[in-house]
This record gives sequence, structure tokens and C-alpha cells, in this order.
Amino acid sequence: MGAPLTIEQILQNHAVGVNLSDAESLSGHPLEDFSMVGHKHSADDITTGIMNPSRLPTGTTTGKGVVSLSSETDSDSQSLAATPYAVKAVKTLATGKADKSHTHGAGDITTGTFPALIAAASNKNYTTRQIRNIYLSTSAPSTNSGQDGDVWFQYE
Repeated sequence: MGAPLTIEQILQNHAVGVNLSDAESLSGHPLEDFSMVGHKHSADDITTGIMNPSRLPTGTTTGKGVVSLSSETDSDSQSLAATPYAVKAVKTLATGKADKSHTHGAGDITTGTFPALIAAASNKNYTTRQIRNIYLSTSAPSTNSGQDGDVWFQYE
């Protein structure tokens, strides 16, 4: 066949039936510098360019991956990530709110009704204002109740 052809010569002359393995170089580079068509790379080898998003894994609560951003403050999605806007909106709502398990002193209760009996204070210092229970009943108080200044009204 004569002198080995370069790939450029094969392509420029549209040489049909010529085996590319007969070529020795492309623009002066030996063929060993090039990869075969259809070869594959690990994702670790990709350092530039834009990856098709469909090839990337979706982020989950158990694994890394691509997620969409959301500014919603009431979503229950486990595949959306909150934007700083959403985080700030929730923080603004929470600022100044009391913990769920907080308590109040008796002086803070100014309205409403109590759903059950209120235990009387056991303080015997009667110079201090006391809250006492008032019982309305058809029977006399037991020995366990009606103590420490509670008031009983018996009716029939």
C-alpha cells in the first residue's frame, strides 16, 4: 500500500475501504494519544463543560444529588431545597413566639374559663392574697378536700 496514510489524508481523499489502523498520526500526534469512538469515562474524569441534568442523580434525604429550590414556607416536599428567602420568612414568623412548653404565672391569666378544678395554694401565710376553690355540691366535703380555706356550698 505504500507509505502509511494519516487520518487527515484518509478523510480528505474519502478513501473508501481503507482501514484507519493503517494511519499513523493525526496532525502529527500518534494514534495512541487518541481514544477510540465509544469509549467511556468515569464521572470523576469530567472537569469542564455542562453535564446533561438528566444524567445526574436526584437528591434525597439519604443521598447527594440535584434538587430544585423552593421559596415555599409550608411545603412537605423531601426533594426541594429551601432558599434563603424561605428560611428568612420562617425565621420572621418564629421570632418572638413562645416555646410550645412555656408556662404563665397566675397574674398573666386574664380571661377564659378553667376546664377543671384548680388546686388551692398550700401557703398558710394569710396576709398574702390567696386563690381558693369554691365548691358547689349536694354533699359535704370529704376529709381530703375542703381544706386550707376552700369554700363549700351545699345545696339540695
